[in-house]
This record gives sequence, structure tokens and C-alpha cells, in this order.
Amino acid sequence: MIPPRVPEAWAAAAWDPRRNVALEMARLSIRATAYGNAQWAAGIYVEMHSLDSVVNQELAIKDQILWTADRARKRLSNDSYTAKMVDFIKGRYSEGVPWEQARDEIHVRYQVEQLDGYETTSRNLPRDGCFASGINFASNTLASSTVRATTNRR
Repeated sequence: MIPPRVPEAWAAAAWDPRRNVALEMARLSIRATAYGNAQWAAGIYVEMHSLDSVVNQELAIKDQILWTADRARKRLSNDSYTAKMVDFIKGRYSEGVPWEQARDEIHVRYQVEQLDGYETTSRNLPRDGCFASGINFASNTLASSTVRATTNRR
């Protein structure tokens, strides 16, 4: 299931630095529409949106993204493939890997090799589960980081 984005983004924007309040407001919609790693993915979006308002604006965009990702990552279970996806993407981003290469590595790592506990492909879903929350989370995290860093937008 694709993680719900609108309710948690709204909650985070409405309650900015009070992340716990943003998470609590988004909790019902997340729990009603997602479970497991999809819940982790939806929750990290809330966390990242809420942290946007308190990040040091004096930092370079890349450093703002990494600061936000580091803090939001703390809410994830280390055993979840969602956390492992964040770590992988952050590592590729930090190393300066071109986004096209990182995108291809995400596909191979998760949809072909099914690493880090991501086993959606083995379920023989239509289109290898390309609609599933995990692969969409990884792709969106990569795209969001790349767009923010290259366009200097928040």
C-alpha cells in the first residue's frame, strides 16, 4: 500500500516544530490506511515535514537535508526495511552518486535482489509490486532529496 501523504503533510505543516503533535494528528489516518513498513514510511514523512521548520537555514541545502533525514531516521525501527532504505539512499546521496545511478541501484537492490527484508517482488504481484509502499518510499525519498538539493527549494 502506498503510504498516505496528504494527512501527515497537513498535520506536520499545521503543527510545525511540535513533531509529537504532528505525529499524533497523523496517527489515525496512517493506522487506518497502512501497516508495518508503510506506517514507518508515512511517519517519517510527518517527521521530515515538521523538522523543515526548525532546520538551521544557514546550512547548505545538502546539510539541511542530511540533518532532517538523520533526525527523522531516529523514529524508525532499525530492523525495518524502511530504515534500511533511508540509510542506503542517504549513503548514495552523501557519496554524490548521480540520481539516475542511485535510482537504478534502488531497483536492483530492492526489486531484483530483494535485500534488506524487502520481499515484495517474491509475492508475484502485478508489475513486480511497483505500486507497493516500500519501493515508492525509496524512489520518492531519492527524488525529493535530489530536487531539493539541485533546485535550492525547501
